[in-house]
Amino acid sequence: MRRNNRQTNESCVVPPEAATAITPLTGFQRDTLCVVAALDDAAPTGVVIAQTLGDIYEEEITSGRVYQNLRTLVEADLLEKRPIDGRTNAYTVTESSCDGLRAYAAWTEACVEAVGEPHPLFAI
Repeated sequence: MRRNNRQTNESCVVPPEAATAITPLTGFQRDTLCVVAALDDAAPTGVVIAQTLGDIYEEEITSGRVYQNLRTLVEADLLEKRPIDGRTNAYTVTESSCDGLRAYAAWTEACVEAVGEPHPLFAI
């Protein structure tokens, strides 16, 4: 794909194979995975995840939105859920989500680095 007559950096055209579990997710779901990964040592609960996402988005995130997305991520085997008590669950990232997040981050970093590179016709 070309934009504004600029040659495309090929590493940015298609995400790596390891990122395929992450690429179909919504931005909110990817952010949720990142929050759980960052808080993984503490095995965050849905409430903690919702509060952290609220801080990131600078708005209140409803529990319905959080738990619906947590359920989707658990069903996709990107998060593991374990009960703490009768009502509270803790969430941790799976190995496949860690691999996917790393690959997705590397892909986006490569794309960001490619931004602003001069077209080969204008390179000196």
